[in-house]
Amino acid sequence: MDEQADNLDNAELATVKASMLKWVWGLNRSEAVYLIIGMIGASIEGLVWPAYSILLADVVSVLLDPNHTAADIAVWCYAFLVLALIVFTVITLKLAFITRASEVG
Repeated sequence: MDEQADNLDNAELATVKASMLKWVWGLNRSEAVYLIIGMIGASIEGLVWPAYSILLADVVSVLLDPNHTAADIAVWCYAFLVLALIVFTVITLKLAFITRASEVG
């Protein structure tokens, strides 16, 4: 009998959480586009560190190779430059849209 009560409580809790989320999202409906773009930007920003670690591991492997050339190093330098430009763009857009979402009202 207690398990049924627990299951009922869990179902009610899920319903309450869903209704609260729907209520909060309804309050922010006018800023929804800005929030979604900001969340996408934050997600992309979160992928930067794994990408950075992969690039850095590849650079170390190239530098440890005794037969590496300047062209090999240049490729990785450009890869880091592209990553930096992506990070700059994503952070700027993320902050702009999240700031805009907080000011709409």
